[in-house]
Amino acid sequence: MGEVQRSLYADEDLPPAKGKRRRMPARLAPEMRKFLTTLARIGARVTWTIELLYNPSIGGQGELCERAKAGDHTLVLDTVREVEYRASQLGDDIEAFMTPPSKLPAEPGHPSRVDAMARRQAARQHLFD
Repeated sequence: MGEVQRSLYADEDLPPAKGKRRRMPARLAPEMRKFLTTLARIGARVTWTIELLYNPSIGGQGELCERAKAGDHTLVLDTVREVEYRASQLGDDIEAFMTPPSKLPAEPGHPSRVDAMARRQAARQHLFD
């Protein structure tokens, strides 16, 4: 998908959330929160595109809304491509996050080892190899 098409789908285009916002549990790692938020935005994009095609008057302003009002059904194809692109990126990010960390340096109690364990703890990763 070209840069021009990808730029049409900024997160600012998404409508505000409806109803109650559900909070994620505090025990989730910050990276996991980011992954779940991205996944929710991908789903919101699909939902919004469907709603926009069925009722173009709800969209507001912008190129996507104008295309929906004109009856341009290529929005569906563009949405599928965007979802594929974002899901692929998200999968790569999650895979990198889930990869086990490298071996801890030095002997137990060494300052570099303590620093590495502190970074792992802050990221909510496994502390030991």
